[in-house]
Amino acid sequence: QGLLRMYYVKDGEEICSRFMEEGHMCISVYSFFSRNIGYEYIETLENCTMARIHYDTLQRIYKTHPEFNFNIRVVTEQYFIRSEERLYLLRKHQVDERYNYFADRYPSLLLRVPLKYIAGFLGTSVETLSRVRNKLRHG
Repeated sequence: QGLLRMYYVKDGEEICSRFMEEGHMCISVYSFFSRNIGYEYIETLENCTMARIHYDTLQRIYKTHPEFNFNIRVVTEQYFIRSEERLYLLRKHQVDERYNYFADRYPSLLLRVPLKYIAGFLGTSVETLSRVRNKLRHG
């Protein structure tokens, strides 16, 4: 339950890389699987109820319950789908195209995520995103 965001810091600025709503796995892939300090931070944007699992526990479950591998594969596929969507989104040239794509794919996030985080996710400034939103509202 709740909402999280994942971000990294570049030149002193927080760049949002992902939002995780209810039912999604929240993981720093590099940190979790390499067992090293990652470069992304995870922050709660709302009160959250979460479950967690330690890397070693997950490895034991894989060995003792092979059927669990299927469940994790499905979760991993969803993670990679969202990662590819993010790359696709950033390849769009115009901010209004990126915003429209985001709004079509994640309409609930428009109501739950502060504009500054959406702007960072879309690779633009809050001011530019505000202008785009106003232009789209007023035709």
